[in-house]
Amino acid sequence: MLEFQSQLNRQLLKTANFRELQVRKKFEDDEIEVTTAIIYSHPSALPSDQEEGVVYFPRRNGKKNKFEFDVIKLWEIPYQELLNGGIAIAPLAVLGKIQDVEIPSLMRKLEEKFAGESVERKDKLWGSTSLLMGLKYDADLVALLMEEVRNVENSSVWQKAVKQGLDRGEEIGIEKGIEQGAIASGQKHLRLILDKLYPNHPDSINSLIEGTTNPDKLDQAINEAISGSGWEKIQELLTQE
Repeated sequence: MLEFQSQLNRQLLKTANFRELQVRKKFEDDEIEVTTAIIYSHPSALPSDQEEGVVYFPRRNGKKNKFEFDVIKLWEIPYQELLNGGIAIAPLAVLGKIQDVEIPSLMRKLEEKFAGESVERKDKLWGSTSLLMGLKYDADLVALLMEEVRNVENSSVWQKAVKQGLDRGEEIGIEKGIEQGAIASGQKHLRLILDKLYPNHPDSINSLIEGTTNPDKLDQAINEAISGSGWEKIQELLTQE
């Protein structure tokens, strides 16, 4: 029996214990071994007293009920192992052991793995992937990665840019507002991606970003960053006339 825990929830163990007892009772004459495994998505979801996979629940007679279970820490499992499992397990790879710089590569590999599925099935798999990523990564970064790898038209960056531009356009004119919104949004998201994927980039890049007012160049830099080109490539691009 498998249970998934994405946040600290001690009640889940009581529920899991109850389910295991019910299943044991149902198959007690068949000599079927029943065990429970708790899959933890993030270290914060695993309290210290559950590390060993043993907890005790008080009973009405004053005794304690011992509940043993297997502890599965997704963040300690190399993402390649999860990716190479069954199609239904593959989305869990985003919660596996992975360096931030490897995330764009993983997204492309997931795209390849899902390629042979029906449109409906693929949508469900990507939906699961997006939700799981949201447990670990910033929502804006998740949106950018999802849009990029799936080649969806009108990426979230530019959708947000247009909205920001239209809002600002009430004051300085629609056309100018869209341009300014695109610049501000592009700068914001480029900084976000660089800080997450390339945390060791020099501070000078932030100054280059602030000084870049060409939305097309910012868009190109975002695509380069997501594709894993490295901060050096971004710096080179932003310094070009």
